[in-house]
Amino acid sequence: MVAIAATNSTTPTLQAQLLATRERAARKEAETAQAEAESLRSQADRAELESSQLNVSARIQQMRGTYSRRAAVPSEGLAPSAQEFLVSLFESTQAERQAHGRTLKTDPSAPPVVNARGEATGRIVNLVA
Repeated sequence: MVAIAATNSTTPTLQAQLLATRERAARKEAETAQAEAESLRSQADRAELESSQLNVSARIQQMRGTYSRRAAVPSEGLAPSAQEFLVSLFESTQAERQAHGRTLKTDPSAPPVVNARGEATGRIVNLVA
C-alpha cells in the first residue's frame, strides 16, 4: 500500500515564524512609540503649566508695581500755610453764607465720599430733589 504523507504539520513553517517575529517587533515598536508620545504629552503639559504660571506671576508683579506706586504717593496734604489760609477764608465768609442760607448741609444717611487714596472725605448730598 501507499503510505500517506502528512500534509499539515504541527511545526510552523519558516515563513510563519518570520511573520510572527515581524508582528512581535512591530507591536513592541508601537508600544515604545506610544510610551514616548505619552511622555512628550506630559512634558508639553508641564511646560504649558509653567508658562501660564510665569504669565500669572508677571501680571501680578506688574499690578503690584502699578498699585504700589500709587500707594507710595505721600499723603502730606496741604502745607500748613495753605491750611491756615483756607481756614481763615472759611471763617471770614461763614457769616456771609449763613446770612444768605448757603450753609453746608449734612445728611447722616448719605454714603461717605472716598478719595483716590481710600480716605473718607465727607458726604455728598443731592440738593436738587
